Amino acid sequence: MGDEFSKILKNILKSQQEQTEAFIKSQSLPMAKLVDSVAHMVSKITVAPSFESYQPSKEPFPGYKSRLEQHFSACSVIDQGDKKSKILAWLVSETYSILG
Repeated sequence: MGDEFSKILKNILKSQQEQTEAFIKSQSLPMAKLVDSVAHMVSKITVAPSFESYQPSKEPFPGYKSRLEQHFSACSVIDQGDKKSKILAWLVSETYSILG
């Protein structure tokens, strides 16, 4: 009887393990898609530290532009709309009023 109980218990454990492995396997693709989706959302809300405003008296624009591009690259800001929004937010009020 003890031997039979042991076999039944082993079969139950084996069955549970197979079911668990099948469940994990079935969830791997949806989880991978979810992780990709979250990563995509997080990449869109990149928080880049502010960058100093352009001041013509301190440096020529090509130098400023180059430094700004490096800043965006270092902070993983790749979307053109995000770049535009950040640049406009960093403008000093005098420069911003010229655009208005």
